[in-house]
Amino acid sequence: MKYLLDTNGLIYLLSQKGNFPDFMHEDEMFISFISYIELLAGINKEEIIAELQIFLKDFQIIYSDKEMTEITLKFRKKLDLTIPDAIIGAAAFQQKAILITSDKKMISKLSLEMKIIDPLSKMR
Repeated sequence: MKYLLDTNGLIYLLSQKGNFPDFMHEDEMFISFISYIELLAGINKEEIIAELQIFLKDFQIIYSDKEMTEITLKFRKKLDLTIPDAIIGAAAFQQKAILITSDKKMISKLSLEMKIIDPLSKMR
């Protein structure tokens, strides 16, 4: 399976809060460059940044290209998502990955475009 974690999904996974799939060695794990920036931008201690970078080695960081930019624009205009959320959604869509997020707006707007797992949902 392919999974792309939103920033809040990463935070919940790191803090062991929520219900996540049993990730397997063969699963492909992604984050967008936006989530990478959001996660590391708020941390000032170098040792924590170093630990996070070790944790993030299991994830492929998705950077924008022309196709992803066009998907982002579509999600921004059609679904009225913020630009960062549209980028994260576009990265998941482009990779054909299951999006892991607890962002209610993203879930409601993107659920017709892709499969989404809310780690905080009681339904899992």
